[in-house]
Amino acid sequence: MKIEAYGLDGRLRGAFVQKPDGSIERPDLAILDDPQKDKHAQSVNEVDKRERIIKGTVLGLAGPGRRIAAVCPCTVIAPNDLADRLLSSDLNPEWQSVRTRMVYEWPQAQATLWAEYAQLRRDAALQHDATSAGATAFYRDHREAMDAGARVGWEHRYHEGEVSAIQHAENLLLDVGEAAFEAEYNNAPLTGAAAPYILTAQTILGALNGFAPRVVPSRCTILVAFVDINRYGLNWTVAAARLDRCLYVVDYGKHPAGEARLFRGDGSDWGTEDQCVRRGLEELGQALVIGRQYLQQDNGKPRRFDAILIDCAYAGATGGLDTVVYDFAAHARLPATIMPARGFGARTYRPSAKHGRVGRAWHESESPGRGRFLAYNADLWRADSQKAWLMPVGSAGSVSLFGTSPAPHGVFAEQCSRERLIGIEPRGTYDYYIWDEQGHEWHDLGDCITGVHVAASWLGADVVSGGVPRWRSARAAVPKRVCLVKTED
Repeated sequence: MKIEAYGLDGRLRGAFVQKPDGSIERPDLAILDDPQKDKHAQSVNEVDKRERIIKGTVLGLAGPGRRIAAVCPCTVIAPNDLADRLLSSDLNPEWQSVRTRMVYEWPQAQATLWAEYAQLRRDAALQHDATSAGATAFYRDHREAMDAGARVGWEHRYHEGEVSAIQHAENLLLDVGEAAFEAEYNNAPLTGAAAPYILTAQTILGALNGFAPRVVPSRCTILVAFVDINRYGLNWTVAAARLDRCLYVVDYGKHPAGEARLFRGDGSDWGTEDQCVRRGLEELGQALVIGRQYLQQDNGKPRRFDAILIDCAYAGATGGLDTVVYDFAAHARLPATIMPARGFGARTYRPSAKHGRVGRAWHESESPGRGRFLAYNADLWRADSQKAWLMPVGSAGSVSLFGTSPAPHGVFAEQCSRERLIGIEPRGTYDYYIWDEQGHEWHDLGDCITGVHVAASWLGADVVSGGVPRWRSARAAVPKRVCLVKTED
């Protein structure tokens, strides 16, 4: 028996061994140990090249009329890389593949108890406590609830000082990040691993600013809200903003709260869909502007809204529901500017100064027979609002979340991170944004975060210039009322 080692780019072709009796032996087994490097996994040309070498050269080493066995221990680094292709039964059915994972199912308490665990572990790191004994003690006390729903590949894989394999996996996830974990330990790299940035729920839960809810931090001269409409409810977010577009989320929620629905659609006496939406907007408007009190940190005095934007893109089951939003904006008796707003994809958004002011990827427009609304490039602003979570808390262009504990914000963080940017394709004047909606689940609060960023920009917040506000009359935006709001030149 003879064993020889080669690089995949080495002189493999025609390898043989001549025995003492003059006969020739060709290889009968090839072990391909991780046949790609990180830099190769991102290159389609390099992946194609290595796949051709394996299929043509390596699997042909046995010579004419003979078959060779091959084994390939590998790690998937990027989608559609060499390992991903070899593991695909559709692309390469001749390979008997097994894709192992460290974690097959994450715990049900990922956004709650494990989020508290993550904060305890981060606090320990700040105190230079490498053992994270407090976090481990928290896990021991709540282990049954924290393990519920979890399924790991190897129950005995964990380090000294850790309690279980799932705790070990959670620690790795916190240490290396979601992208590296999914690629290196789960053989399932994120689709957006090569994207311009990666936003996770844990990143959002780590962007806590420590302020109490409904407190407007000092230097914040703008208070805005955005309302997103769906049949099951009105999701909303309130944010305070500085003129350098540093945003603080001070409040958020859903109306009606909990599992209650805005529209049943079962023929009950709740009314038609447009009646339910109009009633919901009236109730939410009163609750936000009149029923909930937002206080300025500097002096403790109540703070009024500068503007409330309402999504008018939802047409409802029968169409025309957007008219309800325009009617509400025109007739609401609230001490705040109410403005319908609609996001357009980057492929279709075209700014125009025909009906009003034009800003960064937004402009005031007019819907014939309905009224004025604020149009914006939803792709660009969604990307901007997501990248804002990656900025240091309190810096220009950042966004942060009220409170000191991540536990209450699990659902919020999940919704804000469900749409993941895979890539941006330049197409002439306008870029095309490619998104991957994780699980195709609700992301309404993520839409609200995008909306409050647009609203802040509309009222003069600019991360580049630091804001150039002036006072203008909002009569054109809100018929039958005159309000003063801050905006930019």
